[in-house]
Amino acid sequence: MNKKYYKIIALSAIAIGGYLVLRNVLGKSKGSTKNVGDTDKGIIDGKPIISNYFPLKKGSKGEKVRELQNILVGIDPNSLPKFGPDGDFGTETESALFKYLNKRSVDNEEDLATLNALKNTAQSKALESSINANRMNLANEIINDITLNKTKNIFASNDLTYVTGDLTLTGLELNARNRSARKGDKLVNGVEIKSIKVLPSGFVMATLTGTGLNNRFIKFSPFAVMTK
Repeated sequence: MNKKYYKIIALSAIAIGGYLVLRNVLGKSKGSTKNVGDTDKGIIDGKPIISNYFPLKKGSKGEKVRELQNILVGIDPNSLPKFGPDGDFGTETESALFKYLNKRSVDNEEDLATLNALKNTAQSKALESSINANRMNLANEIINDITLNKTKNIFASNDLTYVTGDLTLTGLELNARNRSARKGDKLVNGVEIKSIKVLPSGFVMATLTGTGLNNRFIKFSPFAVMTK
């Protein structure tokens, strides 16, 4: 072969090599199927978990979707009744998201922060509601116990602060003051109680016999007392 053919062969080899390199690079850039919202560590369903992506929307899968679903369940435990936090953004997740975010996709971390704030508020309200319900139930138990047996007295089951004062015939509270009691102290003699009720706050208020035209009153938390 003359030099002309060697030159053609060399150029062809360079062109083919360049093509192969370029194809390899482009192939890597396309890569394997990514789970939207996954982190860059670990494996899910046999597939490598890649980096975080938004938006999270119907059809998205992965750990970021599961994180979103856990937040939704934190807002309302019944928000995903059929599938729960399964890492698959389907119709159920879309409906729950629209209910709380008024949109059908999570477009950034700010959207997740908004949902997290709703979750924290919902959980605080649920806790407060549970405490109030327990307080009301316990208060009613104390009232029933005292009403059925006036010989029972009310004692402090823990150290506590309570309120006493005078009560006019029209129900006006006078001279209200805070008092302290230690565990085991007697707060009220059952025979002194004229009436007893639960206040909207869940605290108990007992009206006691007083001097003159006024009665006395005492307010206390049902969590800190016992009858015996």
